[in-house]
Amino acid sequence: MANPEATAPQLTGVRILHVVPCLGTGGLELALARLSRALQERGAVQAVAVMSGDLLIADKFAPGITLQALHGKPNEWALPRRLRAVIREFRPHVIHCRNWGAWPDTVRARGFIGSRPPLVFSFHGTTEPAPMPWRRRAAFRVLARWTTELFTVSEAARTRLVEEVGLPRKRIGLIPNGIDVQRYASAPQRRTGERFIIGTVGNLNPIKNQALLVRALSQLRADGVDAEVRIAGEGALREPLVALARELGVQDRLHLSGHVDDIPAFLAQLSAFVLCSKLEAHPNSLIEAMAAHLPCVGTNTGGIPEVLLHGAVGHLTPEGDAAALASALRKLHDDPAQAAALAARGRAHCESVYSLDAMVRAYACMYTRLAAQLR
Repeated sequence: MANPEATAPQLTGVRILHVVPCLGTGGLELALARLSRALQERGAVQAVAVMSGDLLIADKFAPGITLQALHGKPNEWALPRRLRAVIREFRPHVIHCRNWGAWPDTVRARGFIGSRPPLVFSFHGTTEPAPMPWRRRAAFRVLARWTTELFTVSEAARTRLVEEVGLPRKRIGLIPNGIDVQRYASAPQRRTGERFIIGTVGNLNPIKNQALLVRALSQLRADGVDAEVRIAGEGALREPLVALARELGVQDRLHLSGHVDDIPAFLAQLSAFVLCSKLEAHPNSLIEAMAAHLPCVGTNTGGIPEVLLHGAVGHLTPEGDAAALASALRKLHDDPAQAAALAARGRAHCESVYSLDAMVRAYACMYTRLAAQLR
């Protein structure tokens, strides 16, 4: 395989404006922080316009990358005007907006610029498993006409835009998220008799469905497995999860770690990783767990099967099925050798497909090609 670093183009002087709905601790925002650092090393000049909220992860971005909070409110008519002022001041060669929350206002703002920079829209998924409302689908089709390039981060997300929205597949590219695989050391080998530590990473909200993992933990404990669950993440469902664990009698085996900065160190403590979401477009946390040499279990929904190669590098269970999740985890517990083999395949797949270098190369090629249209 060719070294991605050797073929990634330089971006010296290319000005890129990233537009995001918010700048919280989600996978989209953290992936942008990783990407922007790597693009800066290749000479790109970058700014990030944040449509609403505060700059919660500003410290994740490299010095020299301009972050600007627009403090927009839902359906605020003046928001495109403020974004238009940012565009005129920054003078980007490319504008890249991410997800629905940034797209309509970016199209409006760009529409009043004399020399319009190429506009990229990337779809990173939604927080709702239900189909998009018909008005949203219609808006996608209209906005796509005013957008230079579209892509998604997973094949599942691309298929959704084709089948649910009606966009032509040939218009939609695919660039998976990537991580710095070398940051994730080998997970320690679990010895027979050690406690089986199951972990997950994600905000405590309904779409992540961590309650399913608590129920699976209860079943494992009832079957005599010395297991505990550790969850890295914060959110509104902290108290309901604690109450559920208390109701099921496993409150002493549930550890809510809150927001965790050092994810590699958190993963290094685990015996297995679980992602039991109701929907995922492209699960960064699952890729990180694979990079950390952990055997993984995920629900068979959204982009999770794609990442786990449909069961070849991790176990898949039906969405919402606590008994199936407990059974898959029991297999990993009872056969450490097979769990280690599964983890090794996951790590190799991560290195091959989801490296930071591969992601940066794809973005750099796209930005270089689009910037040439304006110059």
